[in-house]
Amino acid sequence: MSGSRKEAEKLSAKIAPLLRSDLNEPDREALTQLIAQAFDTAAREQEKRSFKRIAEVQASANAHLTALLNASPTVLYSRPASGDLAPTFVSDGVTKMFGCTPREYLADPFFWQKRVAPDDIERIAAWVSRAHESDESAIEYRVDRGDGTHIWLCDRQHVIRDERGTPVEVVGSWTDITKRKLAEIELEKASGAAMAANEAKSAFLANMSHEIRTPMNAVIGLSHLALNTDLAPRQRDYMQKIKSSAQHLLGIINDILDFSKIEAGKLSLEFVDFQLDSVLGNVGNLMSEKAWAKGLELIFDVAPEVCDDLKGDPLRLGQVLINFVSNAVKFTDKGEILVKVRVEDESADRQMLAFSVTDTGIGMTHEEVQRLFEAFEQADCSSTRRHGGTGLGLAIAKQIAELMGGAVSVESELGHGSAFHFTVPMAKGTAGARPRVLQSDLLGRRVLVVDDNDSARDVISSMLTNMAFRADEASSGEAAVGMVREARASGEGYDLAFIDWRMPGLDGIETGRRIRAEAEGEPAPHLVMITAYGREEVVGKAEETGFADVLMKPVTSSNLFDAAVGVLGGERVAAPFPSQADAPDLDRLRGIRVLLVEDNEINQEVAAGQLELADILVDIADNGEEALRLIVRNDYDAVLMDMQMPVMDGVTATRTLRKDSRYRDLPVIAMTANALASDREACLEAGMNDHVTKPINPDALFSALLQWVKPAPSTELPAVAGVENGGGLAGIDIKGIDLDKGLRLTGSSPARYLALLDKFVARQGGAVETIRLALSDGDSDTAEREAHSLKGAAATLGITALADVASVAEKAIKTGDDTEEALGRLSMMLDPVVKAIQCAFVQEGHEAAAPARNPRDVAEPLARLKHLLENDDGEAADFIIDVTPQLSAVLTPAEVNALSDHVSQFDFEAALQSLSGVASRLSLDLDPGGR
Repeated sequence: MSGSRKEAEKLSAKIAPLLRSDLNEPDREALTQLIAQAFDTAAREQEKRSFKRIAEVQASANAHLTALLNASPTVLYSRPASGDLAPTFVSDGVTKMFGCTPREYLADPFFWQKRVAPDDIERIAAWVSRAHESDESAIEYRVDRGDGTHIWLCDRQHVIRDERGTPVEVVGSWTDITKRKLAEIELEKASGAAMAANEAKSAFLANMSHEIRTPMNAVIGLSHLALNTDLAPRQRDYMQKIKSSAQHLLGIINDILDFSKIEAGKLSLEFVDFQLDSVLGNVGNLMSEKAWAKGLELIFDVAPEVCDDLKGDPLRLGQVLINFVSNAVKFTDKGEILVKVRVEDESADRQMLAFSVTDTGIGMTHEEVQRLFEAFEQADCSSTRRHGGTGLGLAIAKQIAELMGGAVSVESELGHGSAFHFTVPMAKGTAGARPRVLQSDLLGRRVLVVDDNDSARDVISSMLTNMAFRADEASSGEAAVGMVREARASGEGYDLAFIDWRMPGLDGIETGRRIRAEAEGEPAPHLVMITAYGREEVVGKAEETGFADVLMKPVTSSNLFDAAVGVLGGERVAAPFPSQADAPDLDRLRGIRVLLVEDNEINQEVAAGQLELADILVDIADNGEEALRLIVRNDYDAVLMDMQMPVMDGVTATRTLRKDSRYRDLPVIAMTANALASDREACLEAGMNDHVTKPINPDALFSALLQWVKPAPSTELPAVAGVENGGGLAGIDIKGIDLDKGLRLTGSSPARYLALLDKFVARQGGAVETIRLALSDGDSDTAEREAHSLKGAAATLGITALADVASVAEKAIKTGDDTEEALGRLSMMLDPVVKAIQCAFVQEGHEAAAPARNPRDVAEPLARLKHLLENDDGEAADFIIDVTPQLSAVLTPAEVNALSDHVSQFDFEAALQSLSGVASRLSLDLDPGGR
């Protein structure tokens, strides 16, 4: 029975008595049915109303969801996880994104694929094939909107899986990311443009550095050469100022390059052993003249606990100090600049050093201090400013200090000076410390320090006390004379007095004179003058007055110790490694032969002049191609190679040279105006041994040559009959040679001079034949250069007549007039000289290193070798090995080596040229009819 029937029966039972008391059963049933129908009707109506309400709610929700989807910039879609992948749903946003209705999109299973940019199809297909590997994935690609324009989409997919984990459906979304992608593209373009601009800037700096350094090389180099000549005092002053100004300009160029390196993150630091005293000494050498010119005291105060032997980058440490000291000198008109070094922290193998540079200058405001370390900023930027500079020095110093692991700070008060502080961590050096401990007989000696500057006096006195001297101080010359008098009267006189030169009242000279006068016949204290840079007249007066030594300010602990010990007669323990300031020993370089490869005539003159000052024989090539020809024809000890040249640059020439096994060990040193690290790397990568930057510093050039040129072992030096090793040339006579003059010109060393004569035979003996071969090839430049080289070598060795004839031949080659006649006279002059030198050379107990046998002894094997070479017969390679011992008895080692190398390399043409030179020198006719 239905619920409505039961309810109808109950209601009928209640209603029936109200209608009639005698209502029969059929009527009651009819009433019940009527009521049941009413209930059913009411229920159906209620159900309809409920369904309608549900439908209305669903419609509203659908409308709301649709509105949300359409308002969203993201388009939703779904598709099966397998099968044809035809879309099953897409939101209305597809109309705006693809230019089609959802119906159109769903009707075409391939609609989406048709719109994807062709370049992205392969990448998207690979992504789709891997989509089921994870629940979520995304990709970015381009699609056609249908109107010819493209947009970028970010496609994100989520995989729906069944209870077994099998993918059944994919729900995804498309987001228009066009604006972001365009911004990224623009950013990439901007970054590319910025990188290109930075590269252009670097190239510009490198090019400008090269262009500026080239004339700078001429200015500094020629002024250096001029200062080595006899000049009037005023001329010397002018030249010194020219050189100093050029070096200042070079410093500005270096600042700009350093700043560029720091910006690019390419500034590298060394980690080498060095001495702090050497760094401070170099700072003093560079800055003392400027300080002295302004009447300033430059003082170094180094705490005794500071290690002198350190490990780090001495060049960059010195650069920071020089920048700070230079800045202090610039902005200080009177007073002093005090450089202090203290230990801030220490461990077993490291010290944190705290440096400070304090001046008594004009000081700065708080605002000026705040922008002080910004690039191109200056405290005084007005058009009437008194102090120059680029505004880069302090910025560079700060960044270098930070790069070294330290920090920089400054304290300043307007009108009361400034104090620059920086810290640098330094490893303790691996070399043993150089002791500054006095011998027992010097301990406790009384020393007097005389200086009117309180700081300078205190610092020197403190250093002497730390060395175990007993140091007293006097602030004036008058006080010093009185103290010396009192000390003598007490029976404990002073053993040594350090006296400043420039003091009010009595100057140092007069003070020293009075101290000596006070002695009255008894031993006076030893006197040491302390003076600033560049006072030669003071040094002369000090010597006349009886001063034992002169110390240049600023005084460092090492040179103070050396002066004290030296004057008092003690001995100094040798340093474990040489001082960085040691000048190169040029004796090893005298007489070597160097090829200078340089296209700039002024640079040629500068470099050749510097080399010739050291008695180095120089040949010149204008480009790399010419250099390669000369290297094949001559025996060089080293090659100085410019990088940028016409025809063939230095890098290409070096790479070509290194391909030939004969020249793999020939030292090649780059000389270039390019100062960037990349330039040095390019040189080394090409096979060069070293890199010297223009303007050429003579010491740097000679140091490079000393490092790479191998000196001939002393055991190979030839002996001359009647001359013992290391003895003189008495009793020796070689016809055509002024031995005394040659010995004097080559450094007065008999052994070296004899070695140079031996080299002359080996290298110049075949010069005439080399000249003739060059002329036959139409190469007048090489011929002229060979004559020039012969002229220079002969003049240096005292073979004056030969040098004169070679000069005539050189001019004849240059003008083209009477060349053959000049070469004939040159040959007639050269051959007897070569033979005379060969006859003079002997070795004890056996044949001479310079040949002494009859040249006819090798005529037959040489003729046989010539025949094999002319016929390109490979047997020549075996034949030269067999006859080398026989040839070595007559030919020079250089000639034997050249022949062997050429033949072993199957360069028969070059071998024939060498053979022709040998035959000419030995006056042999190797043709069959001539033997």
